[in-house]
Formats: sequence, structure tokens, C-alpha cells
Amino acid sequence: MMATQTLQNQSLRGDLSFRESRTAQISLTEEQSAILKELIELKATTPLRFEIRTGRIGQNLKQKLDDLEALGLVKTRGLTVNTKETIYVPSPGARRFIAAREKAKRTKKR
Repeated sequence: MMATQTLQNQSLRGDLSFRESRTAQISLTEEQSAILKELIELKATTPLRFEIRTGRIGQNLKQKLDDLEALGLVKTRGLTVNTKETIYVPSPGARRFIAAREKAKRTKKR
């Protein structure tokens, strides 16, 4: 049993380091970064609500959120009951990614 648990722990550490290194390799445009930061503040939203709450009406945010999902920074939660729209939420790595990006910007300014 101990050996199984050790293998699981090693696998988990390997998965975490893979995700961290993968996240470190992602590069975003300034617009993608801004959208991700806004999504983190909203926590969970549909593309239409996102457009309304952030003043980004008509910017095709569904496609932009889908692009961030493809990078692993956003996840979908299913559909809303009334509008049949997908609900987007930041992935667990999104906050770390944005924090690391902001930290890198601050160190470059110095």
C-alpha cells in the first residue's frame, strides 16, 4: 500500500510540475491577458454577461474565451438554463499565470 501511495505522490508531483512548466511556456497578447484578468475578477460568467459587465460589447468574446480554454487557462462549466450559453471560469492555473506575468512586468520596469 505504501508503494502505491508513493507512486501516486510522485505522479501527482510530476503532473503539477508539468502543468507549471506548460503554463510558464504560454504567451498571451495584452488583450488575452486583460480578458483573463477580467474573468478572474468575475469568477464565472457567460460570454454575453462578460461583454456587458466589462463594456466589451460586440468583441466576439466567446471565441476569445475558447482560445484561452484551448491554452488551459479557462474551463467551461456547462450551459445556463435560460440562455443555453456556456459558463466560463478561470482554471486553477490562471491566477498563478497572471500573477507571474504581472511580477515579470514589474521586474522589467525596474
